[in-house]
Amino acid sequence: MITDQGAEEHLRAIRLLMERATIYRAISAPAALVGGLLSFALSASMLWWQSAEAGRNVDARHYFFLWSLVFILTLSANMVFIVRGSRRRGELSISPGMRLAIRSVMPGFFAGTAISACLTLTTDQPILPTLMWLICYGLGLLSTMNFAPRSIIVLGWAFLFTGVGLFIYLMNQSILPGIDLPTPTRFFPATIMGTTFGLYHLIYAAVVWVRDRARGLDAVESRPLVSELHPPVP
Repeated sequence: MITDQGAEEHLRAIRLLMERATIYRAISAPAALVGGLLSFALSASMLWWQSAEAGRNVDARHYFFLWSLVFILTLSANMVFIVRGSRRRGELSISPGMRLAIRSVMPGFFAGTAISACLTLTTDQPILPTLMWLICYGLGLLSTMNFAPRSIIVLGWAFLFTGVGLFIYLMNQSILPGIDLPTPTRFFPATIMGTTFGLYHLIYAAVVWVRDRARGLDAVESRPLVSELHPPVP
């Protein structure tokens, strides 16, 4: 049960976030750049390996481990940006706004992590956890729509529509969940990850950087909110 003091802090955090929405970013430009480049690199490596192996799928568990490593590296880089920015501004890294953002995104991110881990243990098709990452990451971003800038909402919808759309497409092709994938489709998981967690985040980073520079803001110092907490989660 929320106490009066807790409710007051919650309302104060929402008010602060809404008042300063123009400089909050659910994913900071540097973190998005790091995550996008790492995702592109891993996606390209997987596609190269699959081409050399005549289209053979990357083992689901190796696939899960490698992408989890990318997410952890992105999170680590993002934390460096947060700590450095907080020290420069003389602020605490864990602010009321950050705690609110954590509470908002955690259900979607937790669901994506748990479901994709279970799918990895029960199927040899990496496409299934990939779709869950897209859908739950999109839902996590959209959970901040009451205080996040429009760029974050657009990014969230892009991930959600892509994940749901691909799931419907693959279901209509009758290749989920247990039927063998045709060879061209075996390249889907790595291609999808490179396009979404790679390209989408690079576009986002470019848009935020250009917009913040035009407003005279430092993209690193633009007070990242949700990505202060977490990059794309598996």
